[in-house]
Amino acid sequence: MDAHRSRQPADQAAARVSRLLEFEPVVWLSTVRPDGLPHLLPIWFSWDGESLLIASKPHARKIANLRANPRVMLALGEPEDDFDVGLLEGVAEVLDAPAAEVLPRTHLRKYREQMAAIGLSDEEYLETYSLVVRVRPTKFFPWHGRTTPASGRPGLTRADRRLQAAVRRVAPDATVSLVRGVATRQYVRIAISGQHALLGGVSSRFPSEFLVSDGSGPVPSLLHGLVPPSAWARLAPVLARGGAVVFTSGPTRAISARLIVAGRHARRVRVSAGLVDVGSAYAPVQAVVPSSVVHRLGIQVRPVGLLLGGRTLTADRESTLRQTLAALEPSSSLYVERGYQVPGSERVVLWILFGLAAVLMLGGTLTATFLALSDARPDLATLSAVGASPRTRRAVAASYAVSVGVVGAVLGAAVGFVPGIAVSYPLTRSFSGTGPSHYLSIPWLQIVGLVLLLPLVTALVVGLLARSRLPLVARLD
Repeated sequence: MDAHRSRQPADQAAARVSRLLEFEPVVWLSTVRPDGLPHLLPIWFSWDGESLLIASKPHARKIANLRANPRVMLALGEPEDDFDVGLLEGVAEVLDAPAAEVLPRTHLRKYREQMAAIGLSDEEYLETYSLVVRVRPTKFFPWHGRTTPASGRPGLTRADRRLQAAVRRVAPDATVSLVRGVATRQYVRIAISGQHALLGGVSSRFPSEFLVSDGSGPVPSLLHGLVPPSAWARLAPVLARGGAVVFTSGPTRAISARLIVAGRHARRVRVSAGLVDVGSAYAPVQAVVPSSVVHRLGIQVRPVGLLLGGRTLTADRESTLRQTLAALEPSSSLYVERGYQVPGSERVVLWILFGLAAVLMLGGTLTATFLALSDARPDLATLSAVGASPRTRRAVAASYAVSVGVVGAVLGAAVGFVPGIAVSYPLTRSFSGTGPSHYLSIPWLQIVGLVLLLPLVTALVVGLLARSRLPLVARLD
């Protein structure tokens, strides 16, 4: 594989390496020993956007190296993804203040799982790794192969790239679209004048209540059940102009909203708003915001999901993908939209109703047909007198049965639709807010069987039971 240093402007190079620094768990630190040989080791770190903070034991080899020569080089990234790594040069400074005073709390949260795995508490970690080294980068070297590097796309972590690769292995013919949202560690809320609570509740499959979209991409497809294409055609221009799509639990006349990032340095932005009233349903997210607003607020964006398009996954592929994702990321979930699926118990009820309807229709059609044939005896006698074949009576009887059966079935189905919809409409109400408000599932197989198949069966029965010859009769004067 041909890996090479990326020839990008300095600001783009810094941005690529910065994205790696935001999410990578380990950085490789290279220092120079007194004898001139390099000293290389992996280490935990924190990145604040300007410098790296590294906790160390006070008498570690790297500390002695840095006191003699503060120049360092660092490497990080995922070489498996076409050598998508970042290199940087910097100058290190050994701080005098202890780690408990210098290290941010986010550093401990970042490695809490790893520390728990080795039985190390926060206090023990700060006491053992009490010395802190600050590294200020002086030069960035993004490195990758011949493909477009994943770090060139905002917010992709190593786990995100592995999940994408797993999806493509299991479903190579599916189209994979990245869904972006606001990072969960940033508290964002949205407010509209005159309303204290915008939503009664949020029921989301994503680890974020704010999705990021400029009006196109996978978000319209994800919200299709709640926001139909006609409504999205009105909302997409709002996002394109830098506004936000806000979900509410009631009608409002507001035309703007305020997005607020809480914290020590709180930030507020007022934007135009396209409102979606979800009524009493739970909305999938609080709002959809464009990338321009995210940039103004200084919010960190990261992938929150993958949308698979194309052919529907088979049950076997779905099971395989579910197991693969669970092995890579236990907190991940998979949802496959297959439309409304009739439960097994309801299928049994449908077929029982179909059987009852078939018996009633068969009995009614046979009764009506033989009554009609009884009234048509003079006509059939006339046909016989003019030389019609004996099978003509059976053919006429069968045609009577088809006519009566089809007309009765069509009229019965048409009349049954009204009470059927009236009963099923309130029973299929959705409270999640992530799909249609109601479902209309029509059992076409059973209806086609009643309207087409059953009249043919009835015609066959009538044709077999009808007498091919009329009994001889004589008129007595």
